[in-house]
Amino acid sequence: MKFQLLFCFTFIVISSCIQEVDFDVPASIVKVGINCILVNNEVLEVVVYLTCSIQDSLEINYITDAEVNLVRSDGFKYEFELSNDSAIYLSDVPALHNYSYSLEVNYNGQIYAASTTIPGAIDDLKAEYDHGKFFDEYGEDLTHMVIRIVDDPNEANYYQMFILDPSYTDPKWIYNFWTFHNISDPILIAESLLEYEPLGFIFSDTYSDDGRIQIELLGSLPLHNGMPSETEIIVRSISKEYFNFLRSWIIHYYNQNNPEHVNVIDDLDPYRIFFQEQPVPLYSNIKGGTGIFVGYNETRTTFKYVD
Repeated sequence: MKFQLLFCFTFIVISSCIQEVDFDVPASIVKVGINCILVNNEVLEVVVYLTCSIQDSLEINYITDAEVNLVRSDGFKYEFELSNDSAIYLSDVPALHNYSYSLEVNYNGQIYAASTTIPGAIDDLKAEYDHGKFFDEYGEDLTHMVIRIVDDPNEANYYQMFILDPSYTDPKWIYNFWTFHNISDPILIAESLLEYEPLGFIFSDTYSDDGRIQIELLGSLPLHNGMPSETEIIVRSISKEYFNFLRSWIIHYYNQNNPEHVNVIDDLDPYRIFFQEQPVPLYSNIKGGTGIFVGYNETRTTFKYVD
């Protein structure tokens, strides 16, 4: 009885300390957003939109009456038309590597501008693996992977690397951070933001004097007849603008409150569904607005077995 009385008294005291407070949430600042990723030998797509508050982020406010101008460094001007659903500005002429590009969007008398490049393809990409020489803490075989890149030493080169999982039919399925065992490669440690569990790796040739880069990984890859299945690797040569954006995106994505990182089913804070840590401003190179204008060139190869 005494315990019940004490519990009721404690509950009343705590409840009396709770006070509802009304306050005005500051209105979000609406900006013009522009997104365009140039891919070598692919047609151009430009999305122009108005930003919105995080509460209204499920709906995109497309801008369909803007004037889009894109010029290649050799003077070629791309022409754009709206897609059938009036959401994307399309050009049927593909982008080409080894050029720089300037983008201008005129909307309501305001000019929004950005520039970027599509780097040339990697001069040489080799991917090799061996199996049965390295083991994890449980005695299971690990696959030892070596990736060698040769590129122009006179240029500042930036990369994004994916290793595809052959056990899935979806060609976009890639190995996540946890597939690899105790990543110790100095280039990836220095530049790939491993503490944020990236999906894929970003790095540059900052630590190379001759354009040659070697990366080593240990991983638990699916086996076929005791050997790793045929595995494909993608290495993208990306513009500096894309590299800067990805550095901000990796942290931003990690901080989003998704099931991969944290379980908040019982969290009483409704805004925890958006972020598990402080929000991270995303990099933008759009002058006067927000968004990205970036480019990349993709090289693929398959891992070869070496004994």
